[in-house]
Amino acid sequence: PDTVTFLTSVLKLRALNLGREGTLDELIRLLDKYDSLNDEETIQLVNLAADTGNLDWLMENLDMLREKAQFVPALLYEIGAESVERGKAAYGEKVFTELVEKEPYNADFWTSLGFAQIQLGNFGGATESADMAIAIDPSFIDAIQLKAQLLAKQSAPDPLSQLKKMTLTYPDNTSIAH
Repeated sequence: PDTVTFLTSVLKLRALNLGREGTLDELIRLLDKYDSLNDEETIQLVNLAADTGNLDWLMENLDMLREKAQFVPALLYEIGAESVERGKAAYGEKVFTELVEKEPYNADFWTSLGFAQIQLGNFGGATESADMAIAIDPSFIDAIQLKAQLLAKQSAPDPLSQLKKMTLTYPDNTSIAH
């Protein structure tokens, strides 16, 4: 019996460094062997595809990937995050909008939507997203950072007071300086 797992195969593909097309060919072959992917398998698939320049392929084949993912929100979140990180914020906004519609009480989804909206210059939408995230979880550091970033970008009267509040609340979090 074949004891090689999906995760082992993804790890091997990463190590082989086959380039964009070679990795994509192998990922397609690998996906043909599996009917279902758990959360970690989904995450590793998306990360490998994005790292090898195959994010567009993921976006184009989202319907097929949805059928294989045991937990579709994990798939959408990973593709959305990779999209925003790699300069495809419009696609990320689309994905995170779908996520907040399906799970409106998830502060992380609202925050991620807000970061996509900032990249698109939609500061009004990003402010609404940040406010929703903070209303859901007032101590969610990513949402507070999003709000502070918005205040700074919009030349709000006192963005430094927000940063000071965050620093006092989370003194060990060095990412606040970013």
